[in-house]
Amino acid sequence: MITKWYEITCDYCCSAITHEIGSVKFAEQMLIERGGFIKGKHHFCDENCYNKWLENGKKNVLDT
Repeated sequence: MITKWYEITCDYCCSAITHEIGSVKFAEQMLIERGGFIKGKHHFCDENCYNKWLENGKKNVLDT
């Protein structure tokens, strides 16, 4: 049997926010429950990472 795991990483700091079995929708729901948030198609740990991402020209820490 194949089990799909979904990992969501922060689009600014690149840390893994959540690992879930099931579906992308479930993983995104768990992300929100853990204090993260989704802005369009981007995922962030918190509002601080989102603001830093905007200040950095919509690039993550590895792209600088």
